[in-house]
Amino acid sequence: MTTSIIQLKANQSNAKKSTGAKTAEGKRIVATNALKHGIFAKQLVLSDENPEDYQQLSMNYKLP
Repeated sequence: MTTSIIQLKANQSNAKKSTGAKTAEGKRIVATNALKHGIFAKQLVLSDENPEDYQQLSMNYKLP
């Protein structure tokens, strides 16, 4: 399926309007859009999670 010239022009026009977050709150919200998980995570506990819950959960996986 190919994109028509009209659709291509519309897509290019819309892309010019996409500039990303501008406010501090908007930037804070989108900062986790591409959040990594597992061993590549820079943040073990997310802002809406409880650190104590994470600690308890991680204790279940410790080797004796």
